[in-house]
This record gives sequence, C-alpha cells and structure tokens, in this order.
Amino acid sequence: MADEMQSKAKKDQSANNPANNSTNQSTNNSANNSTNQSTNNPANNSANQSTNKPQNNSQNNRTDRPANKPKNRRKIFTRTLAIVLSLALLVAIGLGIYTWYGQNQLKKLQTMTFEEMIALSTQGRQDARISVGIIRGPETEITVYGENAQVIPITANTPEHTYEIGSITKTFTASMICKALSEGKLSLEEPVSSYLPLEAGATAQNTYPTIQQVLTHTAGYPEYYLEWPFVKNFFRGGNPFTGVSQEMILAKAARPNSSSNSNPNSNANANANFDQPFLYSNFGYAVLGSVLETVYGKDYETLANEFAADDLGLANTRVSDGTGDLEGYWQWEKGDGYASAGVLVSTISDMVRYTQLHMSNTPAYLELGHEQLVQAEDSNPNYIALGIRINGIGASWMLDDTLGTIWHNGATGEFNSYLAFSPEKQVGVIILANQSPEDRVPATVMGVKLLEQELNVPGN
Repeated sequence: MADEMQSKAKKDQSANNPANNSTNQSTNNSANNSTNQSTNNPANNSANQSTNKPQNNSQNNRTDRPANKPKNRRKIFTRTLAIVLSLALLVAIGLGIYTWYGQNQLKKLQTMTFEEMIALSTQGRQDARISVGIIRGPETEITVYGENAQVIPITANTPEHTYEIGSITKTFTASMICKALSEGKLSLEEPVSSYLPLEAGATAQNTYPTIQQVLTHTAGYPEYYLEWPFVKNFFRGGNPFTGVSQEMILAKAARPNSSSNSNPNSNANANANFDQPFLYSNFGYAVLGSVLETVYGKDYETLANEFAADDLGLANTRVSDGTGDLEGYWQWEKGDGYASAGVLVSTISDMVRYTQLHMSNTPAYLELGHEQLVQAEDSNPNYIALGIRINGIGASWMLDDTLGTIWHNGATGEFNSYLAFSPEKQVGVIILANQSPEDRVPATVMGVKLLEQELNVPGN
C-alpha cells in the first residue's frame, strides 16, 4: 500500500494516487504525487473498465474462472498489472475504492460503519476470508469473517489462513535496514553506492541517492523500470515482478536524472543533491534489498526468513513459495530483485504480534523506523474524506499526525492488507483480506474506519 500533498504541486504528482486517477489499481498506492506518471502507466486503461463493476461480478469471476484459457489469463493479468504496476504504497490504498464505487459514491463510504464495510466486502463470496486483529493495550482480539460477514470460529485445531501482505513487506525490509544502522553497518547519509558494486568516487553522491532517500521514497526513483521480464509476465500472467534480476536492478540504480541513468517518468529537473519529491518506489526497495544482501552476505530470502523467525519470533511469516490454504498466490523466482518490495506472506496472529513489537519498540532499533525523516502534507480531499492521511514518512512507515498513528498497507493480485497503530494510545488494527484492492471495500478503507472507531474519533 506515502506521498507528499497537493499543497506543493510538484510533490503531488503521483502515479499511485486514486484521487486524481480514479482507476489506478495499486498494491502500494501512495497518497501523494497524484497525477504525474499516470499518463504513462500501463495500469490505467485496464483499470478504467471496472468503474461500474456490479457488486457480484468479482465473485463470479473468481468462482467460475477457467484455469488455463489464454483469454482469461490475460484478463487476470490485466487486473493484476493494473493493481501492481501502479503500485501505490499506501497503497493499495484506496485505489480500488474509486474503481468499484466511483467518485459519486464517496459519501456512501464515508457514512458506512466498519461492520457494514465487512458485510459488503463478503456479500455472496463463499471464498471470503477477512482476518481482523485489534490491539488494545495488553489485550488482543482476532476475528475471521467469511461469506456474508459470518464469523468463523477460531479453535486450537483451526489452522490460520496465510495471506500475501504485499508492500507491508517493505516495513520488514526497512526494519532490517534499521537493524543494520544500529549495528553500524550502514549510514543514512551514505549513498547506496557505498554498499553496492557501483560507481564510486567524488561523483557518487550526485549520481546515487542516500539510504535515507531510498527509505523515504524521495530518491527520484520511479515505481519500477520496465524490463523484458515484465513483458513476458504480461503474456504469461501472474506476478508481474518475477524474473527481474538483481543485476537488472543495479544497472538502473543511478539517480534517474544523473548522467548514468534516465527515465522519462522521473523528475529530471530536480537537483540530485537534495531530496526529490515523494514518489512511491518499489524499485527503491529492490535496491535496499541488494544493500542488505551486501552488508550481511546473505540472500534476501535467507535474511527475511531469519529476521522474521529469529529476531521477531514470527513463526508463520516467511518469503512466499507460492503455496498456502487460499487461492491466487503470486509465484516468485529465487533471487528476484523485487522480492524485498513485496514477497512476504503471514497470518493474522503473526501480524498482530508484529504490530505489538513495533508498538513496544522491541527490538529497540524498530523505533528508528518510526521517526519522521521527511515531511509530507497530503491535502487530497478524497483521501482526507476517508480518513487516510500522510503527514510524514519514516523508514517505509506513513505517519498520520491527526490520529497520531503509524501505518502501511499492501496488495497483490488477490490479496490486500492494512496495518496501523497508535504508540501513545497503544491501539492497533490489522486487516488481511483474500481479495484484490479493487474488489468491494479495500482493506485500507476498512482499517481506517475501524481504527477511528477504536480511537473514539467523533462521528464514528
């Protein structure tokens, strides 16, 4: 599922803003930078077709989907590409909202309760599994909703569902960066070329962004660079990002406006010595994955699995192998360059535990990720109307000054998720859904509504 606001026009141009491009289907949609790059985004046209989608079509398509017909595979991938390549960090953030409802239905969303949103999202969907976690101080509550909002009993013999968490993976990548910072292995001010086999010397600072700039999506990197595997994946269907090697990532790691690189969708007039306008970048987190591999001498899959299990004690959070108890998992190849931007899967219990660790700053270096590194004022009225705010950016995390919360979201082709917490009030909300963010009500919208109810925000 992140951007700077329209209060600063140049910072408002985002390839992932659902407000200005009601059709952007993004797994990582950032609230800022709402208009730039959308004209060149291959996701937009296909997403436009879903504006008036009937409520039950998503169910029918999922239930009766032929397994191998090329036409159906292209249709599935078109939707996935629309969601992913628009990659909204925040993603997933409400983009689907505007597609399904349309701008003229915004008021309906504003007046709905969380319970009504759950009911709508599960209506007539036999395969619906939306897991919701709530943290209230030392107490936790987990509820799993099935078809028509039916609560599915949780017993000791009931296995938990495994969900793709999409861009929430970035918070794990950023947390590992914070660990490396605490160990003195990295410096926020150093260019990424200090840790990667890239050009060094006096020009490196102007050619390559710093660790901090990449962490905060202010490096000038685009959402992604189009590589040949994207084209192959388009016709094959499935995960658009698989097959992009780390060598391909490093070949484009220079600033887009430097003499070593160029990208027509980037802000080529920006001064390379300073932060660029916020632009949510999956590519940037692919670069950070390579940095982690270099400083620790292990591949990202090993690092992420060990970090989740050993450092955080999360037994069911891991790099996806494409299998699980639900349907629609993306397939990844070993060594995929974009893995560090969205490869993890998890369960609701693990994500509740993960949220508690961040709320208590355990381990202590997690707190580094919550500090505001970049200010971002999002004045987009559609986001604000739904309670989605980005006032600052930490190490991957979005900061909401109004609610005093820290949050992130994510989405893949058939999953979307939301995680937010208030350090002061010790309240947290996590939603994991086995549905695309363009289906019914996105997890981000449901999550914000539930969080406002838990925080007793007036009007909820």
